[in-house]
Amino acid sequence: MRRDIPFIGALILAALAALSTRISGALAAAYKARVFLPVSSALRRLSASPASAALMAIGLIVLLAVCLRPKSRKRRAARIMSICLALYWLLWAPLYSVPALPDAPLSSDALHKLCLKLSAEADALLSFAGEMSADDMMAEAERLTSALTGEALALSRRDVTALFDRAGLAGLYIPLTGTAHVNLNDQAYMLPFTMCHELAHQAGYAREDEANYIAYRACMSGNAAFRFSGGFNMLLYAMNTLYEIDRPAWRQCVNGMSDPLFFRFARCNGLYTARETLPYRLSQLFSVLFLRMNGQTQGAQSYENAVRLLLAEESAA
Repeated sequence: MRRDIPFIGALILAALAALSTRISGALAAAYKARVFLPVSSALRRLSASPASAALMAIGLIVLLAVCLRPKSRKRRAARIMSICLALYWLLWAPLYSVPALPDAPLSSDALHKLCLKLSAEADALLSFAGEMSADDMMAEAERLTSALTGEALALSRRDVTALFDRAGLAGLYIPLTGTAHVNLNDQAYMLPFTMCHELAHQAGYAREDEANYIAYRACMSGNAAFRFSGGFNMLLYAMNTLYEIDRPAWRQCVNGMSDPLFFRFARCNGLYTARETLPYRLSQLFSVLFLRMNGQTQGAQSYENAVRLLLAEESAA
C-alpha cells in the first residue's frame, strides 16, 4: 500500500488544483496564463524533437510498467486511472472554469439575417479562394491565430491521416503533448478553419464554441481562402441552428445560395459522412461524453453555440 502513496498524492494534488480554479474565474484565468500555457509550450517543444519525444515515450513506458507491477488488477487499474485523472486535471480541466466569452440569445430574425450575410460573403469569396499548399496553409493558420491570441502557436507536422480517417476526425488537440493535429484529407475549404480551431485549443480556449469563434476571427483576418473557410464554417453552424428554430427561413437561405456554394453546402459534412466504422462511432461517443463531463451539456451542439458569440459581436457593433 505504501507504494501507492505517490499515485494517491499526485491525484489529490491535481484534484485540488482543478477544484481551486472552480472557486474563481480570475484564479482559473491565472492558472491558464501561468501554468497551462507555459507547460503546454514546453511539452510541445519536447514532443517536436525526436530525441525528446523518444525520452517522453520511454518515460511513459516506465510509468506504465510501474503501474502494472502490482498483482492485483484493481490496484493496477487504480494506478493507471489516478495518473490519467491527474494529468487531465492539471493540463486541461481548469480551462473550463476560465470566464466565458460574452454571447447573445438566439432569435430567429437575427439568426436569419446572419445566415444571409454569411452566405453572401461566402458567395463573393468563392472565385477568389484559390488553392494553397498544406505547408502554406499551416503556416498561415499559425500566423493568424498566434496574432489573435498573443501566443506562439504551432501545428504538428506529423502525418495522422490514416488514423484520423478511420476515426472520422478532422482535428484534435492533445493536452499530454501540447500538440494540435489536423487531417489533411479533409476538404481544402474546411482545413483553414479546422487548423485555427485546434490552435485555439492550444492557446487555452477549451470550450468548443469559443475555439470555433477564435478560429472564425483568425480566418477573417487572412486571405480569401481563409476568409471563405471561416465564413463558410460559421455559415454551417448558423444554418444548423436556424434549421432547428425556423425551418422556412432555413429553406429561404438555401434557395438563395448560388450553385457552387450550394454544392459545397450539400457536401459540408466532409469526413463525417465517411463510412461509420467502429473507431468512428467510438470517437463520436467519446467526444459527446467528454464535452458533457466538462459542463458542455449540449454535446456536439456546443460547436454550434459559436453562433451566439458572433451574434453578440454583431449586436455590439
